[in-house]
Amino acid sequence: MPKPFASMDQSDKHHVVVIPSWYPPYGGSFFREHAMALARYGQMDVTVLARHMPGLKNGPLRWLMPFQGKTVSKPEAGLTEKINWLRRIPLADKKNTERWVNCIVADFKRHLQHNPKPSLVQAQSSMWAGLAAAEIKKKWGVPYVLTEHRGRFVSGKDGNLLIMHWHRPFLHTAFSNASHILTVSRSLQPGILEVVPEKATQMSVIPNMVDTSFFTPGAEESKNAKFTFLCIAHLERHKGLHTLIMAFADLAKSMVDSPQLIIAGDGSLGKELRTMVKDLGVEKQITFKGKLDKTAIRELLWQSNALVVASLFESFGVVIAEAMACGIPVVATPSGGPQEIITPQTGLVSESHDVCSLKNTLQHFMEAYPGYDKETIRAYALDMFGQKNTIQKYIALYRQIIQSTP
Repeated sequence: MPKPFASMDQSDKHHVVVIPSWYPPYGGSFFREHAMALARYGQMDVTVLARHMPGLKNGPLRWLMPFQGKTVSKPEAGLTEKINWLRRIPLADKKNTERWVNCIVADFKRHLQHNPKPSLVQAQSSMWAGLAAAEIKKKWGVPYVLTEHRGRFVSGKDGNLLIMHWHRPFLHTAFSNASHILTVSRSLQPGILEVVPEKATQMSVIPNMVDTSFFTPGAEESKNAKFTFLCIAHLERHKGLHTLIMAFADLAKSMVDSPQLIIAGDGSLGKELRTMVKDLGVEKQITFKGKLDKTAIRELLWQSNALVVASLFESFGVVIAEAMACGIPVVATPSGGPQEIITPQTGLVSESHDVCSLKNTLQHFMEAYPGYDKETIRAYALDMFGQKNTIQKYIALYRQIIQSTP
C-alpha cells in the first residue's frame, strides 16, 4: 500500500493550489481553515489564490478605494495566501464572473513563474472557483477536485431559483471537467446531477470540518438560568427566521416558565425581524445579538441548551457541527444537509417548515432534553467533523487522482 502523505519525505511533498470562491474577510473562514489543515495534517505545500470582488453594497468608499494585492507566507504551516482584488461592475453579474475567472487564471500563471506546477487544484465551490479550475486544467493540464458547498443545489428547495439560465453552461464546464466532485452532504448531489448526469460515479460526500480544539464543551455552570435556544444565522429570508420567531412565540406564550431565544447574526431583515418580535409581544424572550466573532459564538453556545436552525435550504450547516463539538444538541428544519448529520442522539428534525411543526418540535425537545449527553454528542462530532479525520479523506482522494494523472 502507498504510504500516507504524512510520512513522506520533505522532498516528496505535493504542492496543492486552493482556489476559494470567497475568502475572509468576506466569509469563507472555513476555506482558510481547510487550507491550513491540508498543510498541517497532509504535510503538503498549500497556496491559496483568492480574489475579493467588492461591490457598491460593501460601501462606495471601499468600492472606490485603490486595491493592493498581498502575499501572506506562513512557512511554519506550509501555507501561502496570495490575495488580490477586483472591482465589481454594477448590474453585470455574467461579465463579473468572466472577469473574476480570467483574473484567477492570470494569478495562477504568475504563480507558475516562481513555483513548480502543482500536483492538483482544490476548487471550493463551482461558483466560480470550479470554473476557474476548469480553465487552468485546459491550459496547463492540472487536475482538480471540486467541493460544492452552496445550498442552492439542494434539489427541490427554493435555492434552485438562485441558479440563473446563464449559470448553467458555466456550471457544466466546472463540474464536467473535475477529476472528482465532493459534496458536503448528499442533499446537493441530485441538483448537481441535473447539470452533469454523467458524473454520478465521480461524486462522493465528505462533510465539512470544524476546529474541535476550539469548539469544546463548556462548564455546566456556564448555562443560562432560563432554558435557552440559540440561532446563529444571516438575517436573510432563506434562513427561515420568520417561521422560527412565530413558532417560538407560540411556544413561549403557552408556558408559565418560558424559554428564551437568542439570535446572533446580521443581514437585510434585521429591522423587519425586530419589529416582528415587538408586534408579537415577545421582546423579553427573544434577544438579537448582531454579528459576533468566533470566540463570542462559542461563549453563546456554552450558555445555551440547544442550537436551532430553521433554514429553508442548507447544504450542511457548519454551525451545527460547531454546536455538536461543544456537546450541544440541535433542532433543525428539514432543509437538506441538517437531517443527514443530526441523529436521535444529537437532536431533532421537525417534520416540515411550518410554524406548528417547528413549535411542536421545540416543545418535544425541551421535554426530551435531559436524555441528551454532551459527551456522546462531542464524540460524534470528533468522528464526523474533526479536522484530522476529514483531511485524511481528502488526502486519500488526492493521492488516487495524482497517481492516475499522466
